[in-house]
Amino acid sequence: MENNQKPFNLPFSENLPTILIGNLSVEPLRAAGIIEEALTQVKDKLTEFIASPTLATDLQTVFGQSTDIPWARTLLDGLPVSDELPQITLVSAELMNGAVGGFDSLTGTVYLADSLIDPNSVITSDTQPSPHLVNVIIEELGHWLDSHLNEVDTPGDEGELLAALVQGDGLSASEIARLRSETDQVVVTLEDQTVILEASGPSFTEDTSISLPGVYFSSVAWADYNGDGKQDFLLTGFDNFSNRISKLYKNTGSGFSEDTSVSLPGVDSGSVAWADY
Repeated sequence: MENNQKPFNLPFSENLPTILIGNLSVEPLRAAGIIEEALTQVKDKLTEFIASPTLATDLQTVFGQSTDIPWARTLLDGLPVSDELPQITLVSAELMNGAVGGFDSLTGTVYLADSLIDPNSVITSDTQPSPHLVNVIIEELGHWLDSHLNEVDTPGDEGELLAALVQGDGLSASEIARLRSETDQVVVTLEDQTVILEASGPSFTEDTSISLPGVYFSSVAWADYNGDGKQDFLLTGFDNFSNRISKLYKNTGSGFSEDTSVSLPGVDSGSVAWADY
C-alpha cells in the first residue's frame, strides 16, 4: 500500500495543533478528540506533580542537579494548554521504526504512532485514551522540557524517567540508573526527511499474578467474547504434557481466569481467529 505522508492541519481545537502523516488506522477527528482528552488527563497529572513536596528533587533527578527549578515549574504550569505546547503529529505506526512516540528537538514536534489510538491496538474504549497514550505524551513532553532546560540532551531516557515520577511509579536506584544509561534515539523517515527522535518504545511488564500453561505449536487471539467491554483471549496448542488444549480466558478487570464453562476441542498447529459467524 502506498504511504500518503502529506500532512494536513486538523482544525479541531485551537489548543491542539495536530497534523497527520501516513495512512492512519483511525478516523482523524476521532483521533484528535482522544488526544485532546489525553492532554486533559496529562494536565491533571502534571498539576499533582507540581504540587508535590518532592518536585525540586524529582526534577533534579530527571534533568540534573543544575536544573533551574523555577523555570521548569513555569514550563510545567503552562502545559499542556499554553502557546508553548509543542506541535503534535500523529503518524502511521509503520513509519515510526518500532517507536510509539518521539520528540524532534530541532522542530519542537511530538510524534505519536496511531497504534496508540487504534482500537485494535492498545486503546480500551472508543472515546477514552489508553493509559499508555497518556504516559507516552508525558514522556515526550519530558523530552520537550529537557530541550528548554538544557543546552544538550540529558544522558539517558529523561522522558521515561519523568513519566514514571509523574505517574507516581516507585523506582529503585537500579531502575533510575538503567534509565540514565539508556539510548532513547530512533531514526525515522517522515515526509521524505530523515528525522532523529528521542523515542518512546512499546511499554510492557510481565504480570506474574497470571498463571498460564506453557504451550508450543500454539496460537492466541483476543476478543471481547462476553460483551463486557474487556478483552478476553483464546489460547490453543500443545501443553507441557503434549496434550492439545483450547482454553478461554476471561478478563475480570483485575486479571484473567479460565472460563471452564466453555468446552472446546484441543488443537495444535492452528491459527485462532474471532468472528461473528
